[in-house]
Amino acid sequence: MTQMAGFGGPKPAASKKKAAKGGPVKKTKGAALQPKRQWDVYRKLVNEQGTVPASVFALVPGEEEKWIEVGRVVADPAAGTAEQAAQMHKRLILEHAVRCHPVLAPKSNSLRCGIKIGDAGDESQPSVLQKVEVPDSLTQQACGFEGKEDPVSGYYCTYGAASEAFTGGSKKLGMGGF
Repeated sequence: MTQMAGFGGPKPAASKKKAAKGGPVKKTKGAALQPKRQWDVYRKLVNEQGTVPASVFALVPGEEEKWIEVGRVVADPAAGTAEQAAQMHKRLILEHAVRCHPVLAPKSNSLRCGIKIGDAGDESQPSVLQKVEVPDSLTQQACGFEGKEDPVSGYYCTYGAASEAFTGGSKKLGMGGF
C-alpha cells in the first residue's frame, strides 16, 4: 500500500537548498522595545521619581513641513539624556505617529523624529533628533515612552469609518478597506 502526501501522509523532507538559505540568526543588543512596557517605565519615572519628560514629534519632510506631536519620552538622569531616550525609542515614536495619524502611512519611510525639551506649551519649534550614541547604562528600565492619544477618539490609534485609514483613497494604498 502506498501512502500519498497530504492528510496523514509523511512530511516531505526539506531540500538542502532551503535549509542552507536560512543562515545564522543575527543577535540583537537586547529585546525589542514593547509599547506597553515602555509606557509603564515612563509612568514609573514620571510619577514615582518626578523625572521631567520631553515631547517628541514626527515630521514629513517636503512640501508642507508640519510637526505632529506624538508623545513624550523620559530618561533616568543618572542613566542618560532625553535625546538618548528618544534615539532608543525612535522606532516606537514613528510607528505611533503612523498609528494615530494614518494619513502619514504612505510617507512612513521618510518620517523624521523631533524633540522639544522643556515646556510643551511654549511656541518654540522642535528640533530634528540628531543621531546620538545610546550608552549601555540607558536600559529599557531607565527610559520610557508614552504615546499621545488620538484627540478625537481618545484611543492610542484611530478607528472606524471616520478615520483617514478608511477613506476611499487609502483602500487603493492597501490600508483599511474593511
